[in-house]
Amino acid sequence: MAGIAAKGFILLAIINVLYADPTCTRKMITIGLNIICEAESPNYVLRRGLVSDNNQTAGIVLRNCGITRIEKDAFNALPSLEELDLSQNNIKEFSRVFRQSPNLKKLNLSGSFIEQIKLNAFDRLTKLNSLDLSNNLIMGKNLDSHTFDHCRSIEYLDLGGNVMTGTSDHLLHALETIKTLILRRCSLQAVPGFATRSNLNTMTQLALSFNQITRLHDPKTFAELVKLEYLELGGNLIDFVHEDIFKPMKSIRAISLHHNKISRLPENLFTDLNKLININLSNNLIEYVPVNAFRRTSVKNLNLAGNRFTYLQDNFCLELRNSGARLQKFFFNQNPWQCACLNEVLKEVKNIGIEYNSIKFKGKEPVCVTSKEFQCKRQMNINDEYLEMYNNLVKK
Repeated sequence: MAGIAAKGFILLAIINVLYADPTCTRKMITIGLNIICEAESPNYVLRRGLVSDNNQTAGIVLRNCGITRIEKDAFNALPSLEELDLSQNNIKEFSRVFRQSPNLKKLNLSGSFIEQIKLNAFDRLTKLNSLDLSNNLIMGKNLDSHTFDHCRSIEYLDLGGNVMTGTSDHLLHALETIKTLILRRCSLQAVPGFATRSNLNTMTQLALSFNQITRLHDPKTFAELVKLEYLELGGNLIDFVHEDIFKPMKSIRAISLHHNKISRLPENLFTDLNKLININLSNNLIEYVPVNAFRRTSVKNLNLAGNRFTYLQDNFCLELRNSGARLQKFFFNQNPWQCACLNEVLKEVKNIGIEYNSIKFKGKEPVCVTSKEFQCKRQMNINDEYLEMYNNLVKK
């Protein structure tokens, strides 16, 4: 709520152990009105009179105030209200409680045990540009596809921490200016159709991390998201990635695929994404890393830690730099390295001046294995041999 502080409009919610209705004091200041509330009830019905009926109130925070229900006129006559925080309450259900606050721009309803959103709940909020509905009990399949029809100006929407499986593909069909869509921890088993519609081509950030997505098999999945810059897919169950899945995203700057089950990187997965700077593929099952996958990107930060490869192609970092990459930070620790291959990589990053996780190579833990012949063997058919040696070493 930094915007509130900047304007001088502040409302604090303080929790006491006594059980009484919240009390508020008002103090006029140069810019507007400060409202300070003390919340002392675990079961409070917000009615007209507590914060309503003031032409100068621009920001209200009623966070963690024990609110269980909001009456329809609780925010009556607040024409200047732009930011409202009702997070961490116990509201469960609400309808058209914001109809007297048509200038509201920022609304936070996170963590309030909301189960149901009535169809007309947001109809008057035509200027709303930020809506946080995260960490509630919302079931996407129960949301009417016209819920956000009047909120065409939304730029930030957080639905994370709800169960969004079964959501209508048309849920966000009216949005015209969205920049950020957060769908973390939503029990999704696939990239949802409602998040990749053609009208969402203004989006720059899409967060789909910590779901149950298993495959990225359709090359058209992100075809409409031509302005997307940040894509989060970490913490899923992805074991297959189509080689052309990211090709339409010519503006992409960061892709995170950490903590998945990817064993094979397609040869040209990130090739020619010349704005791509950050790639996180840590904690997968990757056994072979093709240098071609990163050619003609602008990658500065590459994380390949915690995989299953025993070697990299000869002059891996130099090859990337020669193809346009600007590698500055490279993590490759916690892989079952052949010692000879690791030695080559360490020499290369030191010579070029690339930052790496050097603390992992101080001799405090096993980092590589070797046979009697100290030579980097770049053949896939011997990977299993060194992987077994490494696993046996780590178990000791």
